[in-house]
Amino acid sequence: MTGISTGTGLISGIDYSALTDAIINAERAPAARLESRLKNVQSKQAAFTQLSATILNLQTATSKLASASTFRTTSVAVGDPNQLAVTTRSGAQVGSYQFQAIREASFAQTTSRGFANADTQTVGKAGQIKISNPARLNSTTRLELLNGGSGVQRGNIRITDRTGTTATVDLSKAVSIEDVVSALNEASGINISARIQQDRLVITDLSGGSGSLTIADISGGKTASQLGIATTVSGSTLTGNDLFEVTENFLLSTINDGNGLYQQASVDDLRFTTADGSQIDVNLDGALTIGDVLTRINDDADNAGKLSASLVNGRLVLADQTTGAGTLAVANLNSSNAKDVLGLETTPAGGTLTGSRLAAGLGTVLLKNLNGGAGVTTQGTIEVTDRTGKTAQINLLSAETLEDVLLAINSATDSGGNPLAVTASVDNSGTGIRLVDTSGSSASPLVVADVGGGTTAADLKIAGSTTTTSIASGSLKLSSINEATSLSTYSTAGVSVPTGSFRINDSSGSQFVVTVSSTTKTVGDVLSAINQATGGQVTAQLSRSGDGIELVDQAAGGGTLSVEEISGKTATELNLLGSGVVGGDGKQVIDGRRVLTIDVAATDTVNNVISKLNSLGGRVRATAINTGSLVSPVKISFSATASGSRGSFLIEDANDVLGVTDPANGSDAVLRVGNSAASAYFLTSPINSFNNVATAVDVSIKAVGANPTNVTISRNNAATSQIVSDFVTSYNTVLSTISTLTAFNTATNTRAILQGEASVLRVQESLSSIVNYRNSGATGDIRSLGDLGVTVTTGGQLQIDTAKLNDALAASPESVAAFFTTDETGVGKQLDSLAKSMTDSIDGSLTNTTKSLEATATTITGQVKRIDDRLALRRTRLTLQFTQLETVINSLQSQGNALTSFLTQFNNSRSSR
Repeated sequence: MTGISTGTGLISGIDYSALTDAIINAERAPAARLESRLKNVQSKQAAFTQLSATILNLQTATSKLASASTFRTTSVAVGDPNQLAVTTRSGAQVGSYQFQAIREASFAQTTSRGFANADTQTVGKAGQIKISNPARLNSTTRLELLNGGSGVQRGNIRITDRTGTTATVDLSKAVSIEDVVSALNEASGINISARIQQDRLVITDLSGGSGSLTIADISGGKTASQLGIATTVSGSTLTGNDLFEVTENFLLSTINDGNGLYQQASVDDLRFTTADGSQIDVNLDGALTIGDVLTRINDDADNAGKLSASLVNGRLVLADQTTGAGTLAVANLNSSNAKDVLGLETTPAGGTLTGSRLAAGLGTVLLKNLNGGAGVTTQGTIEVTDRTGKTAQINLLSAETLEDVLLAINSATDSGGNPLAVTASVDNSGTGIRLVDTSGSSASPLVVADVGGGTTAADLKIAGSTTTTSIASGSLKLSSINEATSLSTYSTAGVSVPTGSFRINDSSGSQFVVTVSSTTKTVGDVLSAINQATGGQVTAQLSRSGDGIELVDQAAGGGTLSVEEISGKTATELNLLGSGVVGGDGKQVIDGRRVLTIDVAATDTVNNVISKLNSLGGRVRATAINTGSLVSPVKISFSATASGSRGSFLIEDANDVLGVTDPANGSDAVLRVGNSAASAYFLTSPINSFNNVATAVDVSIKAVGANPTNVTISRNNAATSQIVSDFVTSYNTVLSTISTLTAFNTATNTRAILQGEASVLRVQESLSSIVNYRNSGATGDIRSLGDLGVTVTTGGQLQIDTAKLNDALAASPESVAAFFTTDETGVGKQLDSLAKSMTDSIDGSLTNTTKSLEATATTITGQVKRIDDRLALRRTRLTLQFTQLETVINSLQSQGNALTSFLTQFNNSRSSR
């Protein structure tokens, strides 16, 4: 047996293990020296990391000292905290405010008819239920919009009816002219009726008295006067002054029934061609008001007096100042809708183009925005026959608003001057009109027809004949969106349309990808994106229902028009997902009307209906409620998912499946700002929160308040003082860390790891230089930290006199802010710049030092590894050599033994002779 066992030669008895270790250890001396150096480098690296961490904490404090917002920190005191919650942000101004919570936001809600239970009784009828948020024909008008935008001062008025009875009507909380009408009609103690007619309030005395009807202001107020009704009449009807006048200060968002101006940035929007052939291209970028539009036209570089634009009686008037054979013309450019929104679609006469009405007025809408924006194709004369047989022809050629139509019908007379027994009004849903025969006769059917080639009755959906007492138009599809409509609340759930991509497949099999990105802001942007992608194979346009987008297949192929998602839920929220259906013109259409549609079977239970609606995930949710009634106690409650007027909805139940008849209206929250009747104004919000009521001041309503409450915003010096204190603490921590890492122990004659490091000494010197800085050129009272009660003590540490600091903050807040935040000379700016220069993750001085040490450690580690790898091979070779040596020794020993044996035998043989 040969070899090495447990490091010792079996033949030789030599301790090869110890011999190998001795050789390896001797040869590993360079690696040991490198490891000693590595330990030192790693210790320095840890020390610099520790120092960097303390300076990063310091930078957190210095960044606050360098920021002007630190010295504008405010505190809020609310007189009635049960009414309002008020918060401030950077930039809020010190001062006192008066706010009052007038109304909380509410959710739109309505209910169905009653059922015995929710899970077994069937609804009994089949039909289709549609839920939408249509625009209303009797729109509301804020008081601020009245009197040419001057508004109405809110307060109390006194009304004395014709019997001499007097009542005080509180209009201090009225938001709109409709609120005024409601308050007048609900006034107790008097018998009057109020309505809006032709932009005026009309008050009718119903008391039966013979005296005068008087309306007057109280205690020096101006409410009745500014409402145009502060007067006395001897008759029973008081007709107020005209309250609505469009001025140049009107925002473009308030005209055209709220359907705004769509344009693309940095390109022209309108082209005016004058009689001499000149073309004036006008860019409306940045135009917010009607006055801005007039300025853009009149001051355009290409105009030079050729065309003058003005506002006359609520219309734009263009006067061509040139001569020539041409005719003044207006055209949209670059997908803009400015011509239509500004009412410039009319025909010029004699070189002057008088536009259509810019705004409908109080409580009505423009005819041109009905039928999804198609309006009335050909306005003309309609003929109405009441049930007594009296007939009147009503000329509606010049009608521009729905009110014009209704008033004309209500004042119509037959050829003998006898009034028709027909009243026309907006229906209960607010989306259509209704003609009612009041004669009580059945001698003739109630008939409405177009005459003379017009289409007014047909387009208003009242053309027809009935033996009942009424004709209803159904929805007149008032446009609630146009190209300018924002996508931020467009989806069927009332929230923003998400970004993403979808694929359009036309009937010929072609596919087109449409991407809605963060730069796609409006419906017009979506229409442009689709039309550019499809190249005319599929046309995207505003839907004929006035509340969505529709896709029309133009490919005329044998396939099916369809839309599918690629990424996100963009098509779903645009309500375009799915397949097309063939329309009346034979083309396939996907109607993206923003409506929730469910098909109800006669065998469905209440729970089935609820499940169908809620699975759509739209802006209305349904639940079963138990009213406690002894008869049919279970009803379906329909509630909007979004509060405020934006959540209002209408349920169309043509077959009366669920018995829902009333529209559901949500109310916006109302906040009064100010306490003076002359200067106070109202803000509205769909939620109970109002941002930037004053600069950087946000208000939330907690409960309706009986009176305004004072809100005091003052400087929060305590917060600023704490920031300075935090800086002192962080600064002292840095110095303590430096002291520990650079110390020299004379007792043990040992040095701390960073003792003598020049870069650390520079940190200490730089910090010391700034905290001892004195700005002799400062214009305020504060020139040094000492002026703020921050002084240097033993070892360079800082201490703070909080009382002195607070006195300085109270006495000279602007000087304190300037001392810290002035560019270049501000102490906060200097300290923050220094801290960043040390700790910047890319090129900070301490960061670079730490990186350098890390690189050195990596290099040393690699060198040690290479030595150890070489010595591992050396150990293997030595082990092999020693094993071979044992083999040689064993061989020699065996040969010796053989020789000895041979000699012994030889000697023995000689002896025997």
